[in-house]
Amino acid sequence: MLHRAVTITSRDPHSGAEIHVEVRGESASREPIEAVVTMPTGEAVDADDRQAGDSRCPTVNFYASAANARAYAHAHGLTLAILTVYQAHQLGSAVFGDLLEADLTKM
Repeated sequence: MLHRAVTITSRDPHSGAEIHVEVRGESASREPIEAVVTMPTGEAVDADDRQAGDSRCPTVNFYASAANARAYAHAHGLTLAILTVYQAHQLGSAVFGDLLEADLTKM
């Protein structure tokens, strides 16, 4: 999305485990290797009239494993899609990739 190498450090909201993600071009590595990313799904999200940053971003998280993501979703009554780090990277690039390159003077 930024077209540069980035390192992300996050904490699993369920277990508190530290997660490291490094993105270099089209590849993304992660530690732990089982790390996943969640994003909200379901009718409640689609019906939410708030900005995406307010309604969706709070539940976009890294988890140390898919099991942790499912446990957190269950404990908080959330419906979350669980993505691999690679899938999340591809989705983020597709949705936001050109946004930072836009010529705002022409809008």
